[in-house]
Amino acid sequence: MTPDQSIPLVSGILLAGPSAWHPDYDRVVKYADLCRRFATGDVEPLLRTYWEGEAEEQLQRLFRLYVPTCESAWGELATQFYKVARLRDGQVERKIVYDEAAGEAERARWTARLTQALSSYYNNRPLQDYLAEHLAQTVALTDPNAWLLTAFDAFDYRTQQARPYPVLLPSSAVVHFTRSAGEVTSLTARYAIRSADNTETLHRYTTYLPDHAVDFWPVDNSGNHTIPDGPEYATGTVYNGDKIAYHYQVLEHGAGRVPASPLGYIPDQNARGLVFLSPLHRAINWLKLELKTGHELQIVMRNMAMPRQLEYTQPCTGIEALGGCANGLCRNPSPTNPNDFRCPKCHGSGIEPISKSASDVIKVPLSPDPTENKLKLTDMLAFIGPSPDIPTFQLKFQDWISDKVQAAVFGRQALQKTSGPMTATEIADLADQKAVALGPFADWFSGTYVHHGMVCGTYVDAGKGLSLIYDFPDGLDLKSESDLYAQLKAAVEAGVRPDEITRIQNAIMRKTHASDPEAMRRYLVRSRFIPTLGLSDDVAFKVFALGKMTEDDFITRFNADRIFMDAEAANTNFYNLSAEAQAAAVQAQVDLIKAKLPAGGVASGSFGRLSVSPVTAAATA
Repeated sequence: MTPDQSIPLVSGILLAGPSAWHPDYDRVVKYADLCRRFATGDVEPLLRTYWEGEAEEQLQRLFRLYVPTCESAWGELATQFYKVARLRDGQVERKIVYDEAAGEAERARWTARLTQALSSYYNNRPLQDYLAEHLAQTVALTDPNAWLLTAFDAFDYRTQQARPYPVLLPSSAVVHFTRSAGEVTSLTARYAIRSADNTETLHRYTTYLPDHAVDFWPVDNSGNHTIPDGPEYATGTVYNGDKIAYHYQVLEHGAGRVPASPLGYIPDQNARGLVFLSPLHRAINWLKLELKTGHELQIVMRNMAMPRQLEYTQPCTGIEALGGCANGLCRNPSPTNPNDFRCPKCHGSGIEPISKSASDVIKVPLSPDPTENKLKLTDMLAFIGPSPDIPTFQLKFQDWISDKVQAAVFGRQALQKTSGPMTATEIADLADQKAVALGPFADWFSGTYVHHGMVCGTYVDAGKGLSLIYDFPDGLDLKSESDLYAQLKAAVEAGVRPDEITRIQNAIMRKTHASDPEAMRRYLVRSRFIPTLGLSDDVAFKVFALGKMTEDDFITRFNADRIFMDAEAANTNFYNLSAEAQAAAVQAQVDLIKAKLPAGGVASGSFGRLSVSPVTAAATA
């Protein structure tokens, strides 16, 4: 869409008002409010729907008895997405690539310029940190129809380059957008501003196009000049009523794309797929049920801890000097206040004072004749609460709902079975469940990073021939190191396949070397030459004795440190060589070791701490 095409479109929006906004505006704003309430625990309006017909005083009492727990449930779900967003270098592939047509010096200059812009995107922190901390665990889950806009501030006087920065547009601020074949071609946002005398709230509208932005500012059309004038060099005027007019100005940003992207990625089929649902949408109905049952459970638990007190009492006899007490009122007024007839003994209740705490003393006049005491002393006071079966059932029901909340988003096993021995089928099933739930989120995160990284590249004059890569690892294994070590121990004890053990070891090393990609690269090169890396020494020895391992592999397996140290010493930049050259260098070191072995080779000699006898080993294997 061009500026000439967008100006009539936005002019119609200004003249018609909300009726010309995108048709799902009210729907997405209400949806964002619903998700926000679950995420923050501000659920009083939702609770009101469960207590319709109650008096306001009773409602307030019910609300005071409730401590929301849905916020914790929402946060537990959000944590899994946050783990994906927090994966960093060594665990994700992030590259800045320029067309080879540009010279090496120019590519280096552009790379440095773009790296600086991306690393100081917000609060002197990188773009990926902003996406993870400010969007992935919060707004992206509660307001999927919000948009992230990358704008640029005044030029840095030291570098004469634009300074990109983020602007978060909530769904309530986005009044219109257009798409062509799924690609956003225009976005119109509405910003609240104050009049010059600070007495009115007005609205400025901005339409963002692939290479331009059109700003519409409210200006005074009545002569009193209380409304701020529009931007300088306004190129046109749109009239809206007798007082307000809008001056518009066309600005060029040259990003080659609309510099904004939505935070959602799951299309809402009830809205023709034009707007989005939260990644936690499937859990919302279960959270509503948890809200209702959780509220009722807390009321029951309070009545269990503080049951209703029932006690026999007698009518208040009052004070004789005031003429006694009748239904809380005395015959004579108070000596200090002639208008006060309230009984000072019962304070107007009309009954004798009763016990209100465990520390109170109950005084009961008893007859000297025990046969005349018609009530037992234990029957004088009773505490009535709900049956213990009720909270027992409710607690089980709450646990069931909690399981349903987790299963709705991730699948039952995805969060529960994270350690311990697993079969290959279970491992594949677990990976599939996580890929289904978290894979699309990782794709959204990657696409958002690339989109806004490309915009930043254009803003700092480093976008020519630019390609950005931000790829997450396959499978999205989010276990901690302690989880992986526990899984490795259990897998070794269970005797699972060597390739599965190697996979777990590689996952551990990726976390260990997350901040040192070069160390991880060296580890992967070494592991390529040790096919039995996932086996214990004893098992590897038996495999060789059974003839399932070559002599060269056996030597490499038990002399890896020595072989690679000598290979690195003999070959400069060993880890930068081609795979064929690395294999030749390793084989040369293996041949040197073989040459020093006694006649008959490994099969009949001693090798380090191991004495090899194939016949004996085969018999005992």
